[in-house]
Amino acid sequence: MLLTGVLLALTTGLFWNVSGIVNSVCARKKYDLYSYLLTNSIFTAVLTGVISGAFKGVFKEELLLFAAVSIVAGVINTAGALMLQKALQHGHHGIVFMISQSAPAIPFIAGMCFLGDKPSFLKVGGVILIFTGMVLAALPKLREKRQTAKMENRKWLVPALCSFGCFGIAHTMLALPSLMSLPDGAGGYRTFLFYCGSSLLMITAVTLRRSSGNLAVNRVLLLIGAFAAVLNVCSMNIFFKALDHLAAGHAVGLGSPVATSASLAGFTLYSWFYLREKRSWAALAGLLCICAGAVAASF
Repeated sequence: MLLTGVLLALTTGLFWNVSGIVNSVCARKKYDLYSYLLTNSIFTAVLTGVISGAFKGVFKEELLLFAAVSIVAGVINTAGALMLQKALQHGHHGIVFMISQSAPAIPFIAGMCFLGDKPSFLKVGGVILIFTGMVLAALPKLREKRQTAKMENRKWLVPALCSFGCFGIAHTMLALPSLMSLPDGAGGYRTFLFYCGSSLLMITAVTLRRSSGNLAVNRVLLLIGAFAAVLNVCSMNIFFKALDHLAAGHAVGLGSPVATSASLAGFTLYSWFYLREKRSWAALAGLLCICAGAVAASF
């Protein structure tokens, strides 16, 4: 059971790589990411709404707070994706992705400080390892002495950290419904509401960009966004099955860290061997620290 759960979680992480690679391609080719995120969020919302039966069951007064929290989490998470795109346009893709995907550190901290999680040596040590990994990953670029390099660092580091913050806050908000008294089955609407928030932000952003003449619609990205929505649904089903198997082995906390670690490792390999970005021992050490910290903090 445990091995099956770990393998399914690893598979989920590889699915999650699709969005990261699309972000990377859009940044390198200077495509408009809004086309992709628009159809991706809308199609995912529709598909998850149909599968979960949310269109019939979510519109209840007792679910208003739950719905609001989940929708706002979707808005913030998608804002993080837009900040990630900005960082990728100016920085080393592997390093930027590592920083942004270290976001689980924030829910771990919030859980111990505000949500009633009991601090432990492993949790605190795991968070420290994640932040150490972030510093190590960024170190090769930050140590460059050229004046132009220092100016370039500001262009990618600030949005990468903003992306990290947005993803972390969104993940923390997604944990809040678990502390609410909800009717049976209501938790199944979480993904639908999350992508409703994402769709809301993207529709607003696209409308504003279109009215200002800054929107460059890319039909290929529209189709890729719709296809990625199907992958989103598939990855969620695989992830939930992974959690079921891990729970049977009394290791349910490993699900998210293992999936995130697989996503980070997969994108790092893509960065090194496909994009042929500069490799460094510090970045490799940072990756290992982030993955180890995420696993340690989950216990």
